[in-house]
Amino acid sequence: MEINTLAHAILKSIGVPVYALFDADGGFEARAKAKNKKQDDIDRERNNHAVENCRLMRYFGLPEEDFPSATISDVAAIFDDHLEAFLSANWGEWITACNSVEADTGINLSKNQLAYRTATLRSGGVVPEMLKQILVKVEGK
Repeated sequence: MEINTLAHAILKSIGVPVYALFDADGGFEARAKAKNKKQDDIDRERNNHAVENCRLMRYFGLPEEDFPSATISDVAAIFDDHLEAFLSANWGEWITACNSVEADTGINLSKNQLAYRTATLRSGGVVPEMLKQILVKVEGK
């Protein structure tokens, strides 16, 4: 997920409550190797992710880490890898709903926000605790 710190800063400066989510892409290397990327490209990608993670953590006043673990702070939440990996590991019903949306619509859900929303609304089961905690922060509690 990409965080637009300019938009965040503007909204915050005019008094609009803002809570950010971002992913640290901790699992990028396994995905890159599965795609047979060259080691030089993987090293470059690792550096880019680490620089961006540190930049975002600095912006939000959090201790800088190249690849932070899952965190929920008062200003931002961080997924250690990416949202899809988190949901796949922690909310099996979400994957089932994604498959259903893809089958019903013929749309590839990959990074499709509207399709993700539809799948989330269709999901049953227990919502993962981290998502519940994020909603509490978003509500300002």
